[in-house]
Amino acid sequence: SHSHIYGSSGVYNTELNVASARGCTSTFIDTFIIGTIPEAGFNWLFATLGDNTRFSDTTASITGLVPSDFIDSLTWVFGDGSTPISGAVLDVDTVAHTYQNIGLYQPVLYVSTNNGCVDSVTTNVYILPKIEDYPYYQRFDDGTGGWVPNPNIVDNYWEWKNPDGQVIQHSDPNNKAWVTELDSIYQNSKDAWVYSPTFDFTSLEKPFLAFRYWSNSRVSDGAVIQYSTSTIDSLPNWTVLGGVNTGLNWYDVDNLVSQPGKQSGFEGFGWTEVNVAGWKVARHKLDELIGEPKVRFRIAFALSPGSISNDGFAFDDFFIGERQKRVLVESFTHVNDILYDQVQGNVYNRIDSNNLDVILVEYHNEIPTTGLPSNDAFNLFNPADPSARTLYYQFSETGKMVVDGNIKETTTNGLDLTWTTNDFNLAMLEDPIFNVAIDEFTVTGNTVNVSATIKARKPMPAKLRKVYVA
Repeated sequence: SHSHIYGSSGVYNTELNVASARGCTSTFIDTFIIGTIPEAGFNWLFATLGDNTRFSDTTASITGLVPSDFIDSLTWVFGDGSTPISGAVLDVDTVAHTYQNIGLYQPVLYVSTNNGCVDSVTTNVYILPKIEDYPYYQRFDDGTGGWVPNPNIVDNYWEWKNPDGQVIQHSDPNNKAWVTELDSIYQNSKDAWVYSPTFDFTSLEKPFLAFRYWSNSRVSDGAVIQYSTSTIDSLPNWTVLGGVNTGLNWYDVDNLVSQPGKQSGFEGFGWTEVNVAGWKVARHKLDELIGEPKVRFRIAFALSPGSISNDGFAFDDFFIGERQKRVLVESFTHVNDILYDQVQGNVYNRIDSNNLDVILVEYHNEIPTTGLPSNDAFNLFNPADPSARTLYYQFSETGKMVVDGNIKETTTNGLDLTWTTNDFNLAMLEDPIFNVAIDEFTVTGNTVNVSATIKARKPMPAKLRKVYVA
């Protein structure tokens, strides 16, 4: 017998010559085919518990030297002990499978040709829990809560453990968090991340997220949070959440060299400070995700080349819920003020996109700043309240804005204000000091009757506090 390895597919003629000791010879010629090995591939959709996870064959057509070569069968093995699905390509090129538990699975696709050539491909699919009830709060002390480091990154340096690094630490050894490798040197020039569960945002009206973090990294390294609403789990589109200072304690820079989360172009948003002081709380609006049924987050940390001596990054206490703060905007104006239309337009433009988070109160002053006639009908109908409020803030002219008790100015042309939409975004992310519920509201003639319940959200010193009704 003899063996031979052919370097490529094709149709070959093999000749066998046989000779006896007496000089008799015989020749046998046979034609046979060396088939083309296929290159198996597939995508998957909906890797969330309760969904039918769909698998689609993406194996390329055979382009070898044998015209008769073609892929004739597929076999799907789902990695959970269930019965495989096999059949002709057109019958099973797309299949659905329901996993019964969250966790890591390794489905395999076997691809066979009519000439008996076989290839296979496997990947890691993590079935995630689905979050539909809010508020969502994951402390990570008793488990990962369905959060998982990317299973397709070799030597992913994210760990779920008690932070015990040289800098990043928890005072209580029972408190756990997600951290980069604190007890060893993590690899440079690497980008790795942790996936969240899948969140259903169809029931939320004013969503925001918050979590604690500790950044202790070089100025070229850092972490970022991204989200995806894509249903193609094997090829999702990840979007950076926010920008520098678009939330509370939100990103330090936009030019990180390491570009965590595989940011493209010149983008490099992230947290990168060498913080030795302790944990911070980051908060950000999630209004762009309202109505989305399948949202996933990932927190990525990336490193640039070079020696590493910092702890890296850690996050803990992840929260998603409704914003509770209502921002009070008080506008002091006069209908005869020459800048009335411009200023009011600026006010409405800034609060329009935040109307669920803003309470607007307009006070019409007695005398406009420009010295025009004092015949504002709103002021004539109720001069006492605007007068009392301007006296409280110790000014009387128009063109003033007060946001949560902080006085803001207009410019001389009235077109720009010293406060922006982002000021609202930051203010509404803060925790309110009190919970206020109006129990009763009636109007009798010129008398307004209000009954309300006011409760402090945290312990406060015992003293009299004034309540204003507008």
